[in-house]
Amino acid sequence: MEGNDLRRIYVEYRILEDTARILQARLELLNTALNDVMLASTTLKGLKEVEGDGEALVPVGGGSFIRVKLTEVDKAIVGVGAGVCIEKGLDEAIHDFRGRQGDIERMIASLQEQLSKVLNEMEERRKALAALTQKREDVVRKPKS
Repeated sequence: MEGNDLRRIYVEYRILEDTARILQARLELLNTALNDVMLASTTLKGLKEVEGDGEALVPVGGGSFIRVKLTEVDKAIVGVGAGVCIEKGLDEAIHDFRGRQGDIERMIASLQEQLSKVLNEMEERRKALAALTQKREDVVRKPKS
């Protein structure tokens, strides 16, 4: 019976370990998305404050930039998903990014909670494995009368 318990708990531990890895990978993706949304929002807020003909550096790839004059900074073209972009006013675009930021932060909080539960379950399985292993070793070491 103990051998079956040991195998079952070990398999559960490995499944939990894989689940933790998946949750951590999702958290990394969400943190990247959050940083992207926050950068876009901050950039749009900065552009909103540009007066007259401002200048900006636009990345063209390979670590290179071109200097451009900003003549119309009251609208932005915002990706809305599935490769679709829509022109919006800066205030509306900033508002949308705030909403996205809130959504991503909620998803991050949910995943962190799930990860915490999985890690706690892993710790419980680790302790159970240690106890069963110790019990098994005690039986092996015990001299037969």
